[in-house]
Amino acid sequence: MAARVLWSAFIAAAAIAATPPREPTPLAVSGFEDASNVGPSATSAPRPLVLVLHGNYDRPEWECKLWSDIIAEAGWVLCPRGVRRSGTTLEEDRWTYPPRTAARKEMEAAIAVLRGHYPGGISEGVALLVGMSLGSTHGAALAVADPAHWSHLVLVEGGTSIWTDATAKQYASGGGRLVVFACGQPSCAKEAGAAAAALRRAGVETEVVVDLTAGHNYSDQIVEALKQRFRALGLSGQPGHE
Repeated sequence: MAARVLWSAFIAAAAIAATPPREPTPLAVSGFEDASNVGPSATSAPRPLVLVLHGNYDRPEWECKLWSDIIAEAGWVLCPRGVRRSGTTLEEDRWTYPPRTAARKEMEAAIAVLRGHYPGGISEGVALLVGMSLGSTHGAALAVADPAHWSHLVLVEGGTSIWTDATAKQYASGGGRLVVFACGQPSCAKEAGAAAAALRRAGVETEVVVDLTAGHNYSDQIVEALKQRFRALGLSGQPGHE
């Protein structure tokens, strides 16, 4: 029995010690296009998983690189690819997501593959779900449907219209803890303010980050605010990981 425990510990330690990618790297996901992923700078203990859903006409590698920088390489960043954007060429290399049910299946498959590659290296549960534009629309709906799993959210340039008093209460009662909105356009900022108010009434911590010079994108100001938020929250201390 003791030998079996020691052997299990050895296997787990060896898996965690495996060197993860430090730049966006393809991850083969059976039945789907390759995801992109970036690992943490340190793997001496399990690290949180940040799952990022990109926007329409986007690339997962861009989001993976950005979010690895935002969290200072403190966790695993996983970015499902989705499907090739119609009307684009192979050279353009632009992607979108299928309807939400199919996107959720791709997310779950990608998480399972990453955990299989690094058994014992990833904290249980998903610490943070991030969505950009289309990805934020999918992400917000997935969080409302499964708040215990997606208890921490960042919604960039979207994901605002789903939040009413009823959905905010559903999210809070199911375990939702934090929603951060990031906006570069006036329409997003206005909608995010109303969404944040509903979430606060339900007892969910919220923040709205606005830089109207960004447009439908991130900006240096937005990125810096997100870095400060997750430094304060302690992503290196694993938000959402009990």
